[in-house]
Amino acid sequence: MQNKQKNHRILAEKLVAEALAAGGSDNSTAVLIDVTGLPPAEVQDIFREWEEMPVIPPPKAGSRLDDFYIVRKLHDSQQGVVLLAI
Repeated sequence: MQNKQKNHRILAEKLVAEALAAGGSDNSTAVLIDVTGLPPAEVQDIFREWEEMPVIPPPKAGSRLDDFYIVRKLHDSQQGVVLLAI
């Protein structure tokens, strides 16, 4: 286990060094996660989860979504909405 942690630390340090070398000035952080397994998912399970998700209207200009201020709608279609947010 310690060898794996050491390798993760080395990889994280390399990622941060490359980010800084590419022009990052500070606050560069790398997090490595080992995914050791996932529950099997069938297509029907995924569709069932999607069907259970609530459909909400897109936010309006002037409103806030998470930490973003919605400036205006750029595009609207049946496939989706593109918003300008800052």
